[in-house]
Amino acid sequence: MALVPNHDAARSALGYLHQVDWALVEMLENGPDRPDQMMMLEQFDDVSWQDDAGPTDLLQVKHHVGKRGNLGDKSVDVWKSIKVWLDDGGSRAVDGPTLRLVTTASCPPGSAMEALRIGSVREERRALELLDRSAAEAESEETEPARALWLEQPKDIRAGLVSRLSVLDGSIPIDQIGSRLRRSLWWVGLSEANLDLFVDQLRAWWHGLAVDLLLKRRPPVVAHEVRSRAGVLRDGYNLSSLPTSVARPSKDETAAIVDQHANHIFVRQLGWINVPTNLLERAIIDFWRTVEQTTVWVANHLVDLMELQEYRENLADQWDHSWDAMLRKLPPDATDAEKEDAGYDLWSQMRDRAGTYLRSNFQEPFFRNGILYELANLEDPAESHGWHPEFDSMLRQLTLERTK
Repeated sequence: MALVPNHDAARSALGYLHQVDWALVEMLENGPDRPDQMMMLEQFDDVSWQDDAGPTDLLQVKHHVGKRGNLGDKSVDVWKSIKVWLDDGGSRAVDGPTLRLVTTASCPPGSAMEALRIGSVREERRALELLDRSAAEAESEETEPARALWLEQPKDIRAGLVSRLSVLDGSIPIDQIGSRLRRSLWWVGLSEANLDLFVDQLRAWWHGLAVDLLLKRRPPVVAHEVRSRAGVLRDGYNLSSLPTSVARPSKDETAAIVDQHANHIFVRQLGWINVPTNLLERAIIDFWRTVEQTTVWVANHLVDLMELQEYRENLADQWDHSWDAMLRKLPPDATDAEKEDAGYDLWSQMRDRAGTYLRSNFQEPFFRNGILYELANLEDPAESHGWHPEFDSMLRQLTLERTK
């Protein structure tokens, strides 16, 4: 029996992602005007601004796929939003916070929501009359609880909610959020190609921060945090630095990556010097991140192949000097255990050595280590580097075994 895609689940997932992304748009565009306020997700509303006294601005964020929907007086989105606000004493109060409905749907001409649309002449009295009429006359079972709750409220509560409610209809869908963010981030002064990568980085950081907000693992976020993070990311695009866009993988991703690289030559070489399993996994991840990060840089013209080759050659020269020093310290009759220990010490020394960075302000250890593992991942002993004092003969034997 064929599986039927769960379109409702997909729409819900897109809605949640859109809510998180819209919060970033809100932070970038309105945050500078709210220096003393903070933002939270799913605390007082989908998105909320607050100060030390409590919420100041509550946002209901609605996303539709395909047909954009509408905000007619009988709209489910309208009445669900109203119920959310009426269910909370703070947002229901006459002097409560500002209320905003942000949606990809559209306000039909003559509707209550059109009368409250941002950018149009407000007609609060007409909006109240239309909502009262719809609450009394509509027959939808889905909106009945919200409409009944509306009619239970005194007129000053209903009028107060209308007076604080603004509607932003026709908002961009999730697949256009990237364009909106690029416009909001024009001030970083990057080229069009680099701006795309920059937005992806900032968006990924924001998604991680949103998880912490939703899990209540951190306090509400303030605008200067976002600006500060954007500044740090932007600095990665100057001539003395580079952006880090490939993050450490998750636990499940790590297991798959380690499995895929288990037979790489550099992994076998690390096995010859008895590197512990946990450090071996870190080495594989450093190698993987380096390959992925280099691909991103080259594709975005942030670094050229000549610069990378010169960097590899500089590290290879350092390795050659350290290799010679290790051999000089080994006694002629060194045991297998002494040779393994010497190779392990060389690996530790090369891994932990400071300096020799690709760019002066790009000092990510994973990249330097990853290049070392690239140098140790060549099959030809004449070109490869290694840690074990007899790695060249061991590598020739490994090559013979692989060709059989």
